[in-house]
Order: sequence, then C-alpha cells, then structure tokens
Amino acid sequence: MRVAMVVSCLLVVSLSVAGQHAVAQENSAESGSNERPYFSDIVTIQQANFARLERMYAVALTSENDGVVESALAHAAVFKLLYPIKEFAVLHRAIEHLEQTHASSTIRHWALVVDRLYESPEQFARCIRTFDSPDDLFDELGAQLSRSLVGNMK
Repeated sequence: MRVAMVVSCLLVVSLSVAGQHAVAQENSAESGSNERPYFSDIVTIQQANFARLERMYAVALTSENDGVVESALAHAAVFKLLYPIKEFAVLHRAIEHLEQTHASSTIRHWALVVDRLYESPEQFARCIRTFDSPDDLFDELGAQLSRSLVGNMK
C-alpha cells in the first residue's frame, strides 16, 4: 500500500514537473535556447498548491531511490530559499528524519545542510540565485553554511 502511494505521488510530481518543463521548454524555444532549467522559477512555484506540493515532496524524500531523494531535497531547499518565512513543517520533519536515518552519508550530509537552511533561513539569504543542478545548489548552501560557521567563530 505504501509503495503504491509513493509511486502515485511520484507520478503526480513527475507529471507536474513535466508540465512545468514543457512550459519552460516552450519559453526557451521562443528565446532560441533548448536548455531547460532544473528548478521551476518563482512564478511557477507561486502558482502551486503549497500544501499539496509539500506533501508530494515529503513523500519523495522517503523514496528508496537516492536520486529521487536528492532531487526532492534540492527542491525543498529552493522552496525555503524563495519563501524563508513559510514554515513547510511537513518537509522540515521529513528532512530531519533523513538527516538522522538515511543510509547514504551524502544524503545525510545534504539533509543536515538543508535542515540548517530551514532552521536559520536568514543565514542563506545570499544564496538566492538560479541554480543549474542539485549539486550546484548543495555546493552553494554548503559554502554559505561554512562561511556562517567561520564568521561565528571570529
């Protein structure tokens, strides 16, 4: 039953992302570029049903596929960067759970960084920009967290 729910939620997420990518691709075609952005833009995200979006990504964070988890974690980080005062309590709990229990040390590490973003979004205010990939995003968040920690030690 749980697997069916996860598959169903991932299908909805995939269809939603596919629709967003189709719009982005159409816009890119008009501008002469074939490259699609990895993350949705703020206009697309503003039009989303946040409660539904949060639930879908929280379910994706429980996937056994590390690529799905990494992508969902990156999207959760983007949501918090764009909406720092919004709670996203369901996502935050799922991120904390990943940080403590995921089998992959890499995902636990990135979950820790994203958890810090959720705990103190003001520390990451300089990170708002367009990211090309989850790796690009995680590298920037990690660097900003390091800068914040070093700054606090002075």
